[in-house]
Amino acid sequence: MAAARDRPRRAAVYGAWLARGHLGLGAVPEACAVAGEALLDAVRSGSPRAVGQLTAFRRGLAHAAPGPATRGYARLFTAARPYLPPGVPRHRRDRPGR
Repeated sequence: MAAARDRPRRAAVYGAWLARGHLGLGAVPEACAVAGEALLDAVRSGSPRAVGQLTAFRRGLAHAAPGPATRGYARLFTAARPYLPPGVPRHRRDRPGR
């Protein structure tokens, strides 16, 4: 994990992808835990691309049943929002359904 701390943008982007994978498998608590770490890395890096990936994760999370993990991630995202970079890239690969 030490290498991930040295590269917060990479950790944020790949962490968001991993969270989306967990979510796709129905592992909501694991997805939220990984997304929470990725969110903190996105704050550290200031990466709009990472924020775009986490936005896609949040869209997918909206379809999950409410629970402690989803509420915890929502609180974390709300607290981190002022520290995230503005503007989300509109890459084709970041759109829902891709």
